[in-house]
Amino acid sequence: MMKICQAKVDELTDEKEHITKKYIWVSYNKFIRKLYEKNDFTADEPSFINRHWLLHGRSAYEIEEIDCLRLFNAVSSLCVIVRSESK
Repeated sequence: MMKICQAKVDELTDEKEHITKKYIWVSYNKFIRKLYEKNDFTADEPSFINRHWLLHGRSAYEIEEIDCLRLFNAVSSLCVIVRSESK
């Protein structure tokens, strides 16, 4: 997902017809990078939901409904955009 987001950010220009689409991709890119960000397990746990902490069973983060909604929204939005652009 990070490669897709970064490729879209890089390919779109700041020209008027691309500006909204580009900054949507910038937003997705930042969210995905934050989600997948590698962290040192000896340091304090990040305040944002983090894939590495969750999958390695290190997280004490209390996952709330809003975190699930953010994740589902991001994945769903990316799927819709990628599908629509591949047509």
